[in-house]
Amino acid sequence: MLSNHHSRLTQLPPHSLSRKNPRQYSGILRGITGALLILLAVDVVAADSSRVDYEELREEAQFRTRRLVFNSDSGSSARVPPAPTLTPQAFLDRRLSPLAGTQVDTIVLDTTAGSFGSFGHRTKVAEMFTSREGRYRYNVLPDFLLQNTDPLQVTIEFCRRNNIEILWGIRMNDTHDASNSILIPAFKRDHPDYLFGTPEHPPKYGRWSSVDFAQPAVRELVYLTIAEVADDYDIDGVELDFWRHPAFFKRSANGGTLRQEDLDLMTELIRRVRAKLDEVGTRQGKNLLLTVKYPDSIGYCRTLGLDIKKWLAEDLIDVLVPGGYFQFNHWEESVALGKQYSVPVHACLAESRVSDPRGNKARNSTEALRARAAAAWASGVDSIEMFNHFDGRKPYWHELGSPEILRKLPKTYFISVQGVGSSRSYAPSDAFITLPGLTPDAPETVQSGQSTSYDIFIGDDLRGPTPLNARLRLQTSETGRSTEARLSWDGDEVAFKPDGPGDFVAGLNRHTIVPGHHRIGVENGGSSDIEIEDIMIEIILQP
Repeated sequence: MLSNHHSRLTQLPPHSLSRKNPRQYSGILRGITGALLILLAVDVVAADSSRVDYEELREEAQFRTRRLVFNSDSGSSARVPPAPTLTPQAFLDRRLSPLAGTQVDTIVLDTTAGSFGSFGHRTKVAEMFTSREGRYRYNVLPDFLLQNTDPLQVTIEFCRRNNIEILWGIRMNDTHDASNSILIPAFKRDHPDYLFGTPEHPPKYGRWSSVDFAQPAVRELVYLTIAEVADDYDIDGVELDFWRHPAFFKRSANGGTLRQEDLDLMTELIRRVRAKLDEVGTRQGKNLLLTVKYPDSIGYCRTLGLDIKKWLAEDLIDVLVPGGYFQFNHWEESVALGKQYSVPVHACLAESRVSDPRGNKARNSTEALRARAAAAWASGVDSIEMFNHFDGRKPYWHELGSPEILRKLPKTYFISVQGVGSSRSYAPSDAFITLPGLTPDAPETVQSGQSTSYDIFIGDDLRGPTPLNARLRLQTSETGRSTEARLSWDGDEVAFKPDGPGDFVAGLNRHTIVPGHHRIGVENGGSSDIEIEDIMIEIILQP
């Protein structure tokens, strides 16, 4: 599809012709008309050629190989480092330097400083976060400004040296300032009427310090900030993070239903951003990507004011990045959406925020991340974007971007990694949830004489020669009568045995472990209820 952002209108200067002797100028007019038609034809051909060239650049940028995308919020490395970070190299060494030579092909550096309109890079249109109060006493920006640089520029230079793609990220409505007054920028202090509420009178959904995108000044500040970065920094694109935090209109935050004109306000902002990136990209001879990180339900997004399908239909965005702290659908749903509009899909694997200590540790383990990546690759995604995983020295930076490498490694699959409870904080979400939400934070009870079952997606194929085997693990909150349960795997009953307090394991026939959906059944044949805290499939090395 050819972009329509680069069409040019050729304006001709007015000519002053005498009205008294029109024939005198008829020959001149014919000559001018012929010449202008030739010029217009040449201009149209040149414009069409320019559009074709740019679209080729855009497609090449869209579909380049990206094994892993490292998303950094520059928090602990820039705003709250544990010790003074006086040099660019010290900043890089905290997170980014270890990534050289790994599977990370793209870095997204998000400089949003905990609030809408506040940033950790040089800006004239928004506010620079230079505070050194409290936990921000080692904020690097004041020192870097004296050196005529900033974390974004330093990261760009690192990426250029290491042949890594660099995107700048912006959190579209960051509200960390709702619980930290140091982060509140002048824009919010000067315009309290732009906010969803106050600490004393918060909205029904979202947080009180969210800004209302119905306000023209809010949308304008977003546009100007993006335009400034595109003009001033040698980036390869921009990521709009609609995950942090997903509430955008005061009307819906107060429980109202958004109108189409509300969604159109956000769509017009996306159009302006797309046009600006195309303008800069054309000038620089490269495509500037526009990627969108969003909750993975089109219906849920519409309740928030995000008309994702319209953005895709209008060819406004280059890459979809679904997923975050809750997930509505299996990755296949997002992959199908991307294929429908010929847009690549990057699965976002955010850290798990399950609060139960045991469940949290297991979900953020290397084995769990391998399983999540394997499932995403098996579903057909084009890349993996890692969010809030910052230790570049972990071995998984050499593993998660390769299905071939993952195939040989132990993993842990969960019925639910994130749960879905936090989705209800931003909008009514139950109608959009298709995945089970079982976690230790949200255990489920199987009453005596009842049964339940869970869908789980597996990315492994253990049918051929492999050093791996598989087992099912059931974790319950009590041990007294849990052994009276019956477990099944794809309809076939499996024998299990105790494996610690509340834990039971069942070996699985590895030839039944294939990529795709499987069903785990739990039947309670005992006389008391069973509370299930967790179920997982462990891919383990054979003894």
